[in-house]
Amino acid sequence: MKKGQITMFIILGIVIVLILSLAFYVSRKTTAEPQFLERESFADYISSCLAQTGTEGIYKIAAQGGYVNPKGDTAYGETGDGLPVHYYLGQHQLPYVLDGNKTSMRSLSYVDTALSRYLAVELPHCLNFSFFQGQGYTVSVPTINWEAIDFDFSKATVPYSPEGVRFSVVSRDSDVVIVAKYPVLFAKKDSSFVLSDFSTTVPLRLSLLEHTAEKLVEQISNAYSNRTAYDLFLHCAEYASSDKQVNIYATPNLYSADYAVMLIDAAPTSQGLAPLRYQFAVRNVLFGGLCVG
Repeated sequence: MKKGQITMFIILGIVIVLILSLAFYVSRKTTAEPQFLERESFADYISSCLAQTGTEGIYKIAAQGGYVNPKGDTAYGETGDGLPVHYYLGQHQLPYVLDGNKTSMRSLSYVDTALSRYLAVELPHCLNFSFFQGQGYTVSVPTINWEAIDFDFSKATVPYSPEGVRFSVVSRDSDVVIVAKYPVLFAKKDSSFVLSDFSTTVPLRLSLLEHTAEKLVEQISNAYSNRTAYDLFLHCAEYASSDKQVNIYATPNLYSADYAVMLIDAAPTSQGLAPLRYQFAVRNVLFGGLCVG
């Protein structure tokens, strides 16, 4: 065989190998890409539900002074404030966080804990996998009896994943960061995978309002101890946010020395959300006024 013929056979062999390799790559790519895209869509859907549920929980908890329910609610692991009476403002029940100079305001860490437990209970109510099931998937989600384990995340295990269920909430002055371990099993024919890690950032300034409320309650208490009235209007500069979007109002009870206090942040409207209200009540104090901007 001539040298030129040998060279041609070698080149032809290389071409065949390249064609086969390319065909194998394209085959792998066309089967892998849809699964990757499906995983992304599943993860995005669960994360969107996490954001929606977290947003609902923040509005609810802020509107009731840091409680899912100030009277307590075992379904949410909510102990309540332990007080026999509360201030009713529309559909909301407000805790009395100040009585004379006795304060009982819930700290931000407890507010974050209340939100994490709210998420544990309410996230499954947001999730609806019927569309994915229509695509041939069988979906398994965590089924946890939270009351039975007293909301102990270390006991919130699932049979199909080494990772359990856990929610972590960190309220910052500018937003609320929510991180979740929530294993969901997707199975189709002979393949399956578990998605566990989800996170979202909700642009609501829960921490800013809570810290402002703490400062306000402390000053009203100090005024009571000094036997003086606290006129909020004279101290507005102390509570103003840098963007001038937090307003404070006090609504007196006409029949007793009780006041509903509302800190309202208008900043969420720029995100298409309703203003965030942090509300609570004080009693047996001399207090009044308002701050706008």
